[in-house]
Amino acid sequence: MSLGWGWHRIRGLFGGVHWIPFRQHCSPLLKNFALVAEYDAIPYHDHRIEKHPHGRDKKSSFNFGIKYRLWDIFDFSVGQVRGSKLAFSASANYNFGTTKGFFPKINNPIPYQAPQNIEPLGDRRPEMAMIQDLIYPFDEQGFDLIKMSISPDCYGQTTLRIHVENRVYRTQCEVRTRLNHLLSHLSPTNIDHIIVVIEAEGLPLQEYHFAVRFLHDFAAKEIATPELNVLSPLCDVSFSSPACSRVIFEKPRDLFNIELFPKMHTFFGSSSGKFKYLYGLNIAFDGYLLGDVYYTVLLGYAFASNLGDIKDMDRLNPSQLINVRTDVIRYYQQKGITLDQAYLQKNWNMGRGWFSRVSTGLFEEAYGGIASEVLFYPVCSPFAIGIEGAVLKKRSYHGVGFTNKIRKLKGFVPTYKRFLGKQYFANLHYDCKPLNMDFHVKWGKFLANDWGTRFEVTRYFDSGLQVSFWYTRTSAKDYINGSRYQDRGVAVSMPLDILYTHSDRKRWGYGLSAWLRDIGVFAFTGDSLFRTIRESRQD
Repeated sequence: MSLGWGWHRIRGLFGGVHWIPFRQHCSPLLKNFALVAEYDAIPYHDHRIEKHPHGRDKKSSFNFGIKYRLWDIFDFSVGQVRGSKLAFSASANYNFGTTKGFFPKINNPIPYQAPQNIEPLGDRRPEMAMIQDLIYPFDEQGFDLIKMSISPDCYGQTTLRIHVENRVYRTQCEVRTRLNHLLSHLSPTNIDHIIVVIEAEGLPLQEYHFAVRFLHDFAAKEIATPELNVLSPLCDVSFSSPACSRVIFEKPRDLFNIELFPKMHTFFGSSSGKFKYLYGLNIAFDGYLLGDVYYTVLLGYAFASNLGDIKDMDRLNPSQLINVRTDVIRYYQQKGITLDQAYLQKNWNMGRGWFSRVSTGLFEEAYGGIASEVLFYPVCSPFAIGIEGAVLKKRSYHGVGFTNKIRKLKGFVPTYKRFLGKQYFANLHYDCKPLNMDFHVKWGKFLANDWGTRFEVTRYFDSGLQVSFWYTRTSAKDYINGSRYQDRGVAVSMPLDILYTHSDRKRWGYGLSAWLRDIGVFAFTGDSLFRTIRESRQD
């Protein structure tokens, strides 16, 4: 039962009741049957409340009906509304927050068990044999082995350093489980310590420190997983002296990869149609140049679109700021093959939790330029702080060139002014693990020369689902229907492996602002350091 008090549209007391008479019945067919009723306090007859003449009929303030849930997925309901109409609805629900996927992960390999080889390095097991022992099991478990080096220390102990990239797993728990089993069954007995450095996009993120004697105790079942995890801490990346270490294996990163995925843009509420869309295909070419300089080239082609009749300004409330985003429809109306992205990015781990990046090129359909970022994000810290900035030029509506002008409306009349985009921000991130929520604050200068703060809250779930809400408050004065507007919106990010029979790190995301405006706008400038690191530190 619920009760409330309302004003404006809802006048006075309102409430509802939901009764499940057979909740404790042994029959599963009867347990999900419910009776529902509500008292509707909205005075529909008042012309100031209900503007539409066909919406003012009301014979009764009491609505009632029945509801039934089938297999805990499908909901059916039928009821009487306003004393005069009979309503029926059917819906389906699925808990994406707790799901382990539509299909079991039957194609995931089990944690490594055999063959076991802990022979010491020497004549019977030379270094090349150990490398072969590690490469193929690591690959089968979902890791790319990038580099291996051996370094003795001043105390006569030997450390094996292994750089790997996680291709498959979304959580640190799964990564650690796989590493525990791999190393406990394949580590030479005359290696004292093993350091496994986890990398992503050419960036060393963090490292696990293993003592080989504890690994062998784990393989012999003398200690359990929780004990080994405590004895093998996760640390910030350290750097061994090149003079004291010897590289025994190094594999060039992939020079060329190709990937296909859908291209989609949607708009709601246009005067020429409530739903506008563009559906097509993106083809991405990416890889690494000069060792660890990441590049990507993204081509697009639209197969179906009804964006042709949309104008690039609001007919009732045209933005009076420089049009840094409201003209984006012009880019989506291009015909044929489009060059959506083409940029280079270089990432660095500077040690002690400090990271940096530099990127340059065509970052998105509308902007290209040069950008940089510095982030402090130590291992096991819930906080991260950073700064970022970019100098950007606006791309032409067709082709791959740039323009040095941008449109600014005076009322409905377009004028043009010289433009060189600049954006720079100070960022604060906080991971509140008890609430499973991330909080983000971005303060600085946005593209339309407005200063302000963007607040974002992200709720993450066990399944990998993330739901985000943001609100931006800036110095720009943008008005919609006489009221000052501040940008706000919602976004969803879903792991794609809920559809697969194996684990995968790829995600699908979708975001939507309340209005397409120029306030609080910033351009994409390459892969964010925080997002790259955060995805590899997800518990």
